[in-house]
Order: sequence, then structure tokens, then C-alpha cells
Amino acid sequence: MSNLNTQIKMAIESQEIVHARELLRDALKDADAETYFLASKVSVDEEQREEFLKKAISIDPFHTEARAALRKMEEPSKHPIATSVSKLGTTPIHSDDLPQRERDLLDEIRKLDIELNSSRNMTNLAWGVLLVGFLLAPVGIGVLIIIGSFYLFWKSNKDKAQITEQIYSLRRRLPELDEGGSYGVVIDDIGARKINVIKEVRALTQLGLKEAKELVESPPPIIVMSNVNKQSALDGASKFKNVGAIVRIVDSETDGAATLK
Repeated sequence: MSNLNTQIKMAIESQEIVHARELLRDALKDADAETYFLASKVSVDEEQREEFLKKAISIDPFHTEARAALRKMEEPSKHPIATSVSKLGTTPIHSDDLPQRERDLLDEIRKLDIELNSSRNMTNLAWGVLLVGFLLAPVGIGVLIIIGSFYLFWKSNKDKAQITEQIYSLRRRLPELDEGGSYGVVIDDIGARKINVIKEVRALTQLGLKEAKELVESPPPIIVMSNVNKQSALDGASKFKNVGAIVRIVDSETDGAATLK
């Protein structure tokens, strides 16, 4: 198996992804932890990558690289933004740019992330208690301390498993930033650079000067884009922000953004 793993690793390092996957078809029939870790590097999507990493760790709980890769995937506060940037190129994405229902999901994920860090700290505490227990073992009370450390290990691992599952569940509910969907861009405050805002409105909506001026001067909230895909909405919001306007993206279906005439 080690020889086959070496071939797979060399194929991955040489960017021969197709060849690596062909080798993995046979290797996964009798795979070890390293095989599953290598498979995670050429997985077809994040869900499959996560599955391979978990299998690697289940075979070898001390596989450092697999644990580090899975831990990186478990950073929910960064995950949606990182996904957005990779799909949309250089357009900066922040949670404030997303529709309310997605911001609510991100808030829930961040709260769970804090709880997850607390559980990890409990694991560190358990190691410290275990060490103290070994040091005091000759005295007699050390045995009780060691038993207490085992309870802390059990509790922290149980909490981490539950919280991680909740995080994964919430992350699956976050919609992908693809070309589909129906979104709008709303200006809540045009800021001090009205002329620049009017120029952006004309560029994005093809309105004439008079119509664009009337739209910008109308009472907020001002719907400047509607029924567009998310990439277009994010790009448009970014342009208005660059000229000082306060904007937000809405879901045209759930937030009731009207179609521009």
C-alpha cells in the first residue's frame, strides 16, 4: 500500500489529478489512513473531501495532516467568505453584503464556533489535570484526579462532536454563490457623492441621466438592481460602496424587491 500511496502522492504533486484518481480507484478498496488523506486532496467537492478526511482520522486518530485539514474545514466563520471569493474572483465579500437569512445562519455558526473553541479548551484542561494526576499518583488522591481527567476528555469530545454536527448542518443550509438565484441591490443612503452614484446607476441599469437622477433622489430604500444573479448583485453592491453609498443585497423572492422599470 505504501508504494501505491507514493505513486498517488507523486501524481498529485505533478498535478496529474486524473491519473491520481485512477490510482485511487484500486487503492481505496483496501485503504489506510494515508490513502484517504491523499484522496481528500483530489476529491470532487467539499463534502467528499470531508468524508475522506474523517475516514482517515477514524483509521488513524493521530494522522496530523488529516486532522489539520479537517480542522481548517471546521472554521465556519471563514468558510462562506472563502467560498465566495473563490467563486467570484477578486470581488471582496463580507457577511454584511449577504441577504438577511444568510446573515442569520452565519451568526448562528459563529456562536457555535465559540462553543467549539470552549470545548477544545476543555480538552487542553483535561491534559493538564491528567498530568497532575500522574504526579500525585503516589499520594493516593492522584487516582481520583486521573479519573476526573477522563471525564473531562469524554465531556469535551462529546460536546465537540455535537457542536461540529450542528455547524455542518447549518453550513449545508447556506446557498452556493452560483449564477442562479434572484437578488437585488438596495441603497439605504447615497452618501455625499451623489453624482458618482448616479453614474453607477446609469452604468448598471442603462437608465438615462434624468431617470437615474430621479431614482437616486427618491426616498430610500432605493432599489437600483433587481432580479439578478448573486454575482451581479455582489459586483453591483461593491461598486456603490466604492462611491460611498450604504447598500445591502436582498433576496428578490423573500425580501420583496420590485423589478425596475
